[in-house]
Amino acid sequence: MADSRGGSYATFRYAYSGTATTVSANDGKDA
Repeated sequence: MADSRGGSYATFRYAYSGTATTVSANDGKDA
């Protein structure tokens, strides 16, 4: 979603360790 803010938003998503494994692929693109 927040591609431009991938770095900041990634940290927010990582708060949910359960979802972190799923969004990890997305974070790679955001970065």
